[in-house]
Amino acid sequence: MKKDTDVVCVILAAGLGRRFGGSKMLHPIANGDAMLAQTISRYQSCFDLVSVIYPKNDKELTVFLDTKNVEAIAIENNTKGLSQSLITGIKANIKAQGWLIALGDMPYVESQTIMLIKNAIQYDNIVIPRFHARIGNPVGFGCTFKDQLIALKGDVGAKSIIQSKPDKVEFIDTDDEGVLLDIDYPSSIIR
Repeated sequence: MKKDTDVVCVILAAGLGRRFGGSKMLHPIANGDAMLAQTISRYQSCFDLVSVIYPKNDKELTVFLDTKNVEAIAIENNTKGLSQSLITGIKANIKAQGWLIALGDMPYVESQTIMLIKNAIQYDNIVIPRFHARIGNPVGFGCTFKDQLIALKGDVGAKSIIQSKPDKVEFIDTDDEGVLLDIDYPSSIIR
């Protein structure tokens, strides 16, 4: 059960996978697990409850999520871009004190990194991991940014919020290259 004081994890897994060549969340990675299974596992080690935003019309993913002890939130129209998934996740957890926004196609982020970001989220900051001066994901937002997150449009995520509030950004420097490794193409899977 969520508490109003919790920071909530929202995994965005409703993308169309155009660059990948189609649905990719259940595609196996090197260890044999589905990409999304490993992503969920990493976040479940740090959060009591993980919300996963997924396309309502993906029946295979629906069945898969039913077995994962997550809050599965189906999105009706996933063609409006990343922001629509993000908005859906925020609205489903509207009373949270903050949100850690994760991407379903980033299964290599280490649990230790996730905890560092989660623990750094305050009501009025944005927390971003950085690997050798390159910013990555997941990104944490304090509840102060609720209205701005809900007002997002298009396929750019929350970059505009981050760029407009540089004084509120806190970087977490890490040696975890997983914060940069998203699987946009089959060749991106680490073998």
